[in-house]
Amino acid sequence: MMLAHDDLLAISQLFDEKLMPINQRLDSMDVRLGSMDKRLDSMDKRFDSVENRIGILEFKQNRTTKKLDDLAFSMQVFERNTRHDIHILQDEMETVIEVLKQQNLIAQ
Repeated sequence: MMLAHDDLLAISQLFDEKLMPINQRLDSMDVRLGSMDKRLDSMDKRFDSVENRIGILEFKQNRTTKKLDDLAFSMQVFERNTRHDIHILQDEMETVIEVLKQQNLIAQ
């Protein structure tokens, strides 16, 4: 059984009418997806900006950490040198006291 050209046109029109609401819904979805793409692109730009700022903060944090480490090391060196200088001064003071005692300038 073969269908005539007019029959095929009628079937085609029937399909077009039945598919029209689906096509409209798909068109509506395309518009919404386009809007979502724009919003996502905007969010990507903002995330890139945030990532750049985080990178700057990490750099500053690393630099500050290095400065703190350098300061802690400097303090340790200062403390060691100060203890050493105090020890030398104590030794010299003991020597002065001993010399003064030998010269009878202070009581023994």
